[in-house]
Amino acid sequence: MTLQIDLTPYQEIILQRDAAAHGMDPSEYGRTVLVEKLEQGPKINFYNPNATEEELARNRAAAIALLRQWREEGDEEEMKETGEYLLRALDEDRLSDRKLFPNLEEYLT
Repeated sequence: MTLQIDLTPYQEIILQRDAAAHGMDPSEYGRTVLVEKLEQGPKINFYNPNATEEELARNRAAAIALLRQWREEGDEEEMKETGEYLLRALDEDRLSDRKLFPNLEEYLT
């Protein structure tokens, strides 16, 4: 498919600058950038497919803040016990007799 894009003079300068920095013709560089962007796929919020980028950014920031809060207020002893339990469970529930963590007891003591 052939695509014709009208750029502002400023956008054209940016395209030429970036293409030169990559050692490419501006048309080919523009095509490369467009294809890369398209291959990334859409950012879809499955709870609200009509969410704006700002809403998605706010949601991500809120989720990160909550995770940090959980990490900071966590009980260290409980986290240690949970980690030990997880490592032991992963070692025990294997299809082979080979241990995933062969030196687990040394590591935990």
